[in-house]
Amino acid sequence: SVQVGHDINLSNVLKIDSLNVIESGFLTLKQDSSLEILLDIEINQGEIENNGSLKGSNLFINNGVLTTNDSLIISDSIKLVDGKFQNNGLVNAKKIEVVEGLVFGNGISAEYSTWKSLFLGFGKVLDESWKINLEFSEPKSASIIKFKNKNGKSEQLSESLYLCQN
Repeated sequence: SVQVGHDINLSNVLKIDSLNVIESGFLTLKQDSSLEILLDIEINQGEIENNGSLKGSNLFINNGVLTTNDSLIISDSIKLVDGKFQNNGLVNAKKIEVVEGLVFGNGISAEYSTWKSLFLGFGKVLDESWKINLEFSEPKSASIIKFKNKNGKSEQLSESLYLCQN
């Protein structure tokens, strides 16, 4: 178990039981580095910048910041309870739940997403969410499902299916 309260730069391969990045803690994974957490990853008012490969069972972001520029593989779920999650790489998780916070970036995600209350910084809370599935094997297809979130429950409003042609 490791608790990060200061700056750490990782440039090798490392496997540990659990990780907690606390207030003012900053963990940087350098390019070609690999950090595998056997249990949970927690970011409690700290920050992780991932330029390598980060793996774990669960990821909890509580008023912290996670920037992924390469690979983030979470075997179970990612939960954002305030904070920022920037994906500029590849994120794979069974479930992503956003209670409150900001999710953005230009990366690729392969997960089931649940957005309870996503704050975009414009003074507006969104109560709608979308699930987007992209299939790149033949035939290439896409589906977009729109949900309305009310009282902690999601209700499907619409589903659009697309067949992609070259």
